[in-house]
Amino acid sequence: MKAGSFEREIRLAVLGGVLFLLFLAALSLVVLRNVAAWGVGESEAAAAARARVVVERLQTAGDPVLALSGSAGVARLLRDEAVRAAALYDSEGNRLVEAGFLPDAGISPPTLKAAERPRGATPVVKGERTLSPPGVTVSVAFAGGRRILRLLYDSSSLAAAERNVRLVSWIVPLSAVVLVALVFPFFRRLMRPIDALKETARDAGLVVPPLPPPAGPARRDEAEQAVQTFQRTIEELRLRTSELEDLRRREEERADSLAIRAESLVLSTTRLERELSSQRELARLGEMSAGIAHEFRNATATILGYARLASQAGDETARARHLAAISAEAEHVARVTGDFLFFARPERLDLSETELGPLAEEIAAEQRGLTPALSVSAEGEFGPATIDAALLRRALVNLVRNACEAAASRVVIRGEGVVGGAVRLAVEDDGPGIPPDVLPKLFTPFFSTKESGTGLGLALVAKIAVLHGSELSVGRSASLGGARFVLSVPRTPPAAGAA
Repeated sequence: MKAGSFEREIRLAVLGGVLFLLFLAALSLVVLRNVAAWGVGESEAAAAARARVVVERLQTAGDPVLALSGSAGVARLLRDEAVRAAALYDSEGNRLVEAGFLPDAGISPPTLKAAERPRGATPVVKGERTLSPPGVTVSVAFAGGRRILRLLYDSSSLAAAERNVRLVSWIVPLSAVVLVALVFPFFRRLMRPIDALKETARDAGLVVPPLPPPAGPARRDEAEQAVQTFQRTIEELRLRTSELEDLRRREEERADSLAIRAESLVLSTTRLERELSSQRELARLGEMSAGIAHEFRNATATILGYARLASQAGDETARARHLAAISAEAEHVARVTGDFLFFARPERLDLSETELGPLAEEIAAEQRGLTPALSVSAEGEFGPATIDAALLRRALVNLVRNACEAAASRVVIRGEGVVGGAVRLAVEDDGPGIPPDVLPKLFTPFFSTKESGTGLGLALVAKIAVLHGSELSVGRSASLGGARFVLSVPRTPPAAGAA
């Protein structure tokens, strides 16, 4: 079968169905008309039979003229037969008498035309469609042909049946024409599902392998090919579903294996982490030891130098000056040692609720006394917090002292209220700021950019911030242009560090 044969078969099937419907309509119309004609013939035959009964009654009455005009029996018979009008004529067609008691008396013609006069025993039946209501006339000859009886019967039902037949005779052909007009323009719409099926089958043919051509001269039509394509598609989907299920099972087994390996690696990593932590602690301890050793060596050299000078001094004033220098250097060593011990041992917090505003004012006033050339102030909103007041004061003093050493003219302790449940304090200056290469090592113990610095001030600040569960950050001040250190102190610090 050639390409497109399936569509042609559908077209032929639709056309054949339409033609069959037209044939049935024409056949039903013919049958209806024949039945109507038969009904009319039967009605006329029945009317003729009833008319013969009336003729026989008039013939037995003696004088038909007197019987038709005044016989009660004849009158009753005519009414029983539903006769609307009755008249008696001679053989020439001249009216002799008319029954005046009937409903349509007076409409019988005075003479009968030749076509209305019967010849022999066969009656003449004629439909009167112009009358209202319609009727049918039956003319019957008496024996010997000397008299003719003309009767008018009511045929309203017969006329209605004829009108229905004529109406149906118009409706059936018009319906057939409308059916043809509707079927053919919308044939493509009827073919859309089939076209969609064929298109889907062609698309499915891109996924599944094509069918081998059939052996011999036989060829598959499009419908068979589409069905087989869908069957192969379902089989292919089942096969791929099975493959995916096998792949999922293998991946689950692989995931379980990886989970076991990962657990082993985690356990191995936790041994490795302890070793790395120990190495980092040892490295940090080595750096701090190197720093403290450097401080002790410098202090020892300074003390020994002043001791020699004091022993060689000739007057008491010079000796006292050298001894004072020795005492100051010893205090420096003691301070460095205390800072070092602060890092070396755990620190317990002595917590109490403290108003940070007065604390900041106090530190600013003390610093103004030490650096009268600089403007040191406490500004903004502070509020209370539960802190170790001595440690937090030490951290703020270190920040303010560093800011004063870098500032050109102004240092501000700024309270920035409560942000995220923590009181935020900022120390800002109008100095040059922190160089970018210094930021990564800024809080490392014993790292300092100053020749006389110990490198423990900012490290102590970071340690105190950690003890309070605070956050310490550094940046550039938007208002002053210099460095900006921000300390966010929780209003309620962690209980682990409390005494």
